[in-house]
Amino acid sequence: MKCPKCDDESLTRETVGDIEVDHCHACGGVWLDQNELPRLLELKPGDVRELRRGRGRAGDNTHRGKCPRCGTELMRVISAQNRQVTVDKCTECRGVWLDGGELNALFAE
Repeated sequence: MKCPKCDDESLTRETVGDIEVDHCHACGGVWLDQNELPRLLELKPGDVRELRRGRGRAGDNTHRGKCPRCGTELMRVISAQNRQVTVDKCTECRGVWLDGGELNALFAE
């Protein structure tokens, strides 16, 4: 799968706990399939340390990108967990893209 923000970078599959996530090492973004975000947020912060290291880049919030799973244009949605975080959600497969730094902000709440 390709990163929705970098376009030319491939996502790396990683297992955190019992959850398989797709991570872009270039921008620090994370792709989560439907219902994986709540499960990920239930883990201890130390368990997701590597995924939380990403930093946001200028323009990430203005470039929606396409779903790496099905190619649908992602929709920007304000997180219910932290209203300062805007995530990208696929309206078709219900996956969620977190830009670099957004996972860390969700854990801070």
